[in-house]
Amino acid sequence: MRNRILGGLIALSCLAALPAHADELTEAKRADVMRLLKSSGSVSMVDGMLGAMMPLLQQQCAKCTAEQKAILQREVTAVFRENVDTPDGFLSRMVPVYAARFSHAEIRQLLAFYESPIGRKLVGEMPGMMKEGGEAGRAWGQSLEPKLRTRLQAAMPQPPAAQPPATQPAPK
Repeated sequence: MRNRILGGLIALSCLAALPAHADELTEAKRADVMRLLKSSGSVSMVDGMLGAMMPLLQQQCAKCTAEQKAILQREVTAVFRENVDTPDGFLSRMVPVYAARFSHAEIRQLLAFYESPIGRKLVGEMPGMMKEGGEAGRAWGQSLEPKLRTRLQAAMPQPPAAQPPATQPAPK
């Protein structure tokens, strides 16, 4: 009996030592996650979504005039930006994503970073870094293309060599 109690206490102490990844989503935690989303530049993710979506919309509007395309871009951008921070907007929908992965204490640590001078600098530099990083990634991928082609050609089964057509004896 004594060993069971001791084992239970040890198990409980091990569980207590595990880092908390998620806890209850209180109003205070919700408010801190919203603050974190704003501090960390998550609103700029909407601009990224717009950047990816606009070429597709423009493509669907192939017969539109230049003026119509400009109106499309202006209005889609306005609707996205007006609704990013509404009760049913992008930021509100991101709260549970963060809340499920980080405890309230961890959210506060992230806030401390993003609200610090270096955190604000990171947020300010991130759009340029993402653009340059994308360009670096594309260039790197293109540089791997010859190696990849060689590797795939060596690894892929080769079709059987074409057999020359059977020769038939010439008619006599």
